[in-house]
Amino acid sequence: MKNDTEPAVENCDTTAAETIAQVEKPEPQKTTKKETKTTKRNNKPKIHTVKRGDNLYKISKKYPGMTVEKIKRANNLKSIDLQIGQKLKIPAN
Repeated sequence: MKNDTEPAVENCDTTAAETIAQVEKPEPQKTTKKETKTTKRNNKPKIHTVKRGDNLYKISKKYPGMTVEKIKRANNLKSIDLQIGQKLKIPAN
């Protein structure tokens, strides 16, 4: 009588060790974090002097990661009105 709990391995070309090695091959662990060098960041805000034709949107596009709202908040602006020669703080990211 055949035992139902044991798999039939008759007429098999591979050994048990080879089969286990094929089934359970662990993939090498990949690192997802990029190694970065620690650099000293300048957290000091930049100063932008408003020129003819400037508006908050154009100014924000000159500084990566900057938005109109960030500039307004840093300069306590209630509106988007600017004056030529006005000095605006551009906060560090």
